[in-house]
Amino acid sequence: MAKCSQMYQNLMKEAMQDESVDVAAAHDESILVALTVFNDSSVGKDTNYKADKEKRLIQKLMQRFHVFQKRVEDKQKDLQEILEEVKKVYLHHMRKVKVDEYLVESELQSMHNEAKSAAMAPITNIIALRGKEPFVQLCKQKVKELLEEEFKCLLDKNNCTKLEAENQLIAARKSLAADYYEAMIHDEYVDDQDLHKIHGEAKEKALKNFYSFKTEPLEVFEKNMKELEEDIKRYFEIIMRKNTNRGEFMRQKLNPFYDKLTVDYLDKMYEVARKRYSNNIAIQEIHKCFKAALLQEIETVLPFNNMQQETIKICSDILEENFEQLEITPNKDGSGGISGYVMKLGAAIGSFIGLTNLQKTFEENMNASCLPSIIFLRGLKIGK
Repeated sequence: MAKCSQMYQNLMKEAMQDESVDVAAAHDESILVALTVFNDSSVGKDTNYKADKEKRLIQKLMQRFHVFQKRVEDKQKDLQEILEEVKKVYLHHMRKVKVDEYLVESELQSMHNEAKSAAMAPITNIIALRGKEPFVQLCKQKVKELLEEEFKCLLDKNNCTKLEAENQLIAARKSLAADYYEAMIHDEYVDDQDLHKIHGEAKEKALKNFYSFKTEPLEVFEKNMKELEEDIKRYFEIIMRKNTNRGEFMRQKLNPFYDKLTVDYLDKMYEVARKRYSNNIAIQEIHKCFKAALLQEIETVLPFNNMQQETIKICSDILEENFEQLEITPNKDGSGGISGYVMKLGAAIGSFIGLTNLQKTFEENMNASCLPSIIFLRGLKIGK
């Protein structure tokens, strides 16, 4: 029995060299070997004596098993206390890591290394007390696994925070781009100068509001800032194209006005030229007055500065071109010149413009708001 007991003891000691061994499984294997050797002996075989002896052997082996089991439990308890202390120290040094704040991975790695060094203090104490026994190696391995797992959790949380921050930045960028576009939408034509001013103000507001979302990771923030600028640029190009199309449509609507203006101008010049008191000086004066009154009406009717200036330029060119046609040098017999030319022109254009023989005062002739062309221009309701 002593031989079998010693065999069990040796087998268990050998198994216990592995700190991660399952002590119950080692016991089952060791006791099976010891009992097999005991039962293989022919001494006292099939006697009550041997049966009693086997019972005592089993009791003795179970007592030894409980000793081994208690030793393992004590080591596990010691190991658990060490791991808890290591984790406590590690998390204390990592307390600067906030749940809702992203850290650059290199910064997080640096913090982990510092916390890891501080957390290894309990292991240093164990090594000093127990040297290089297997339990020390087990502690070092378990601590390494613990710290790696803790760091992995922090990395996972950090990546989740990064993803949340990125999603928040994307949502903010899209929302601000949509706000910009809404602020830029106009149903009517807008002067280019005014449109650029509105664009500048809306863009500045969008970028300023987006800057309030600035957070780590900065490369993600800067990327979305650039994308917001690109979104605004793209939207502005769309708005500009729409505005240009509206402008072209209104310019096309103005073409009949220029034809009517030519008729109105020649009509007025004819009326003045045919009067008895008419002369070249009077003709020139009425030309200037007509032009000034016309341009004043255009400034009143057209609200858009750039289109207003374009229209004024075109109208001025029309008037000057027609006036140059009137300024023909008189012939030697006195025919020709402005009065002569217009007198001859009167018969040709009279039927076209439907002139009346109503006498009008000079001031009435200069009331541009009553001109058919201006009445037509008002009827276009440009900008309303």
